[in-house]
Amino acid sequence: MTAKMKKRHPATLLLIASLWLGGISAGSIALWDHEFTEGQSSDAPLSLPAELGALAKDEKPLTLFMAVHPGCPCTGASLEQVDRLIAGNPDSIQLIGLVRARGESSETATGATLQEEKYWKRLEAMPNAHPYADHDGALARLLGTHTSGATIAYDETGGLRFQGGITPSRGHAGPSRSMDELEAIARQLAPLELCSSPTFGCSLENDPDLL
Repeated sequence: MTAKMKKRHPATLLLIASLWLGGISAGSIALWDHEFTEGQSSDAPLSLPAELGALAKDEKPLTLFMAVHPGCPCTGASLEQVDRLIAGNPDSIQLIGLVRARGESSETATGATLQEEKYWKRLEAMPNAHPYADHDGALARLLGTHTSGATIAYDETGGLRFQGGITPSRGHAGPSRSMDELEAIARQLAPLELCSSPTFGCSLENDPDLL
């Protein structure tokens, strides 16, 4: 016996199509919210704090400090952005990566486990870049940063020139207004005013095991 195909009522087909489109729309909205939700931030000091100035190993016109959560998947895009900036301005920019470390002492913070993290190794491999174990994120907080990928820039006089994120969205590298601003600052083509932009990334307080 040949099974007969049941005809679906037009209203049923319309309902199914509506539910399908609604699911796609909800997913797209959720993805959009995830990519463009701004991380928490506070105002950075207008002058470079002495304890951070001591970390600068190279004499460059512009020093970038980036907060790095070792478990944040989005921060790789931020490092890629800085790598491009340094490649185009090797005599003008250096990066200090403040890699958040957990532990009761600086000895724990600088242990072998942290130095095996992918972002630590990436910073070591980048030109003009230096990783630094930031015990419980204390130095990042001193700069007013609470989100991985947040970047603070000081010029050679110790003046604050930029604070915020440098990716166009969460986890995506590419052209952005903040990159253009940092490029202009590095080439001394920008006016002496503070530039800022939102940071898209993971909270520095997140448990690495949950990211």
